[in-house]
This record gives sequence, structure tokens and C-alpha cells, in this order.
Amino acid sequence: MEAQAQGHPTWDTDSSSLDAATGRYLIPFVVLPSVCFYRIFLVMGRIELKPIGVIHTSFTDREKAPRGASSSRGAEGRVVVDPKYTSGLKDLDGFSHIILVFYFHRSASAPLLVTSERSPVERGVFATRSPDRPNHLGISVVRLIKIEKNVLTVRDVDMLDGTPLLDIKPYSPLGDPHVAIRQGWLDKVKRTNNE
Repeated sequence: MEAQAQGHPTWDTDSSSLDAATGRYLIPFVVLPSVCFYRIFLVMGRIELKPIGVIHTSFTDREKAPRGASSSRGAEGRVVVDPKYTSGLKDLDGFSHIILVFYFHRSASAPLLVTSERSPVERGVFATRSPDRPNHLGISVVRLIKIEKNVLTVRDVDMLDGTPLLDIKPYSPLGDPHVAIRQGWLDKVKRTNNE
């Protein structure tokens, strides 16, 4: 199955193939029933990430998908964890919110300057939450509704259907006790919108 046919970047199944144009190793993939397994190889060495599950949402169109939890309030999704990781979910049900770490599987490019719907000004990609980034990694805080065996029902999802899940962490304000937070250019946009 060709990834390009689904609107994905071209990925080669030969893990040792180097793209001469970009100097990066191509990303091979294998599609198994309901779970995609990606392996990422870097020129500096090898980092292998294997998804622990898949995220299902109602969002299939990248352009119409919400950008961030503030625009996806109430949107429900299911996180299907690979059964071999089910025991790792023990005690997670006591948390109201969790952090999902995932792979932007529909991002084909990685520009270093991007614009956002909040501001037409070009910003460095690392100063934004754009899905088009060098390693295509994403994080979202979602509300945990319930856990049934290896399936988590969550709300406030902002990722596309079929998104590969890389990790789950409990959200706790105690873990990130930052009180004086500056939000860079976002603070300026907020002030302008409030005037």
C-alpha cells in the first residue's frame, strides 16, 4: 500500500534508504489491522518510535480539523491502545485530564516559517503549534471520560482520525507549577483582539 496514495508523504519500506534531496532517511511504515507502525530513522543516529495505539476522531479533513483544544471543546474521540499495553493504563482512570503524545501522520512538509489562523505574520515553527514541523510530533491535553479495557473515551480532541498514538501521560498542574507565564506573540494577538 502506497502512503502517497492516501495523501501522505512518500515513505519507503527500506529502512536504510536515504533521500538525497533532503539528507534524511525515509520513514518506512507497515499497516496492520487498525494500528499503523512507523519507524523514524535520523541521519545522526537511529531513533525508533513505535505507536502504542491509534486515536479515532470524527475529523478526517485536515483543513477543517480544529486547531487546539480551545476550538475543539466537547469533541469526542476514542483512544485504542494496543492490548499489550493495557496494564500500563492502571490508575489512569483517577485523572480528569491526560496528555496524548502523537504523530502528525498527515503532515508532509516541515517549513521553518509558518503562519497561523491567529496571525498572518510568519513565525518560526518552534514558536507555534503547527502540525507541519520537522519531526511531526504533537501533544494535546484532553478530558478523560472513561476507560474500558484498552479503549479510552476522551473529549476536546483536535487530532485527525487514525492518528498514531506514541504516549499517554497524566496531566497534573503539580507537575508544571508555572505561574508567571509569558506567551510571546500570542499575548500581543490577545491584546489586539480584546481592544
